[in-house]
Amino acid sequence: MRITFDPRAADDLAAQIEYLIDNQALPAALHLKARCDAFFEKFLTRHPRAGKHIAGKDIWETWIPGTRLVVWYRFTNAELQIIRIWHGAQDRTQE
Repeated sequence: MRITFDPRAADDLAAQIEYLIDNQALPAALHLKARCDAFFEKFLTRHPRAGKHIAGKDIWETWIPGTRLVVWYRFTNAELQIIRIWHGAQDRTQE
């Protein structure tokens, strides 16, 4: 299954990583990026229905284990589309 990122999702993840780097936490930033990549590639592509379906938006939501990040995504048989990524403390009710 191919993984694609909506430009907002790519920006969301980059902002989380940049925040860590800006706060002198380069090892944590590298670890977060690796954890996210592994979760998408090794788990979510194989188990896309593992998240919670949000019927009103026709999307799925899940937490990335070992992080405080929440992901919104869609999928088909051929593609996993990452739509948004938030820190758990961020307000996502306006989306």
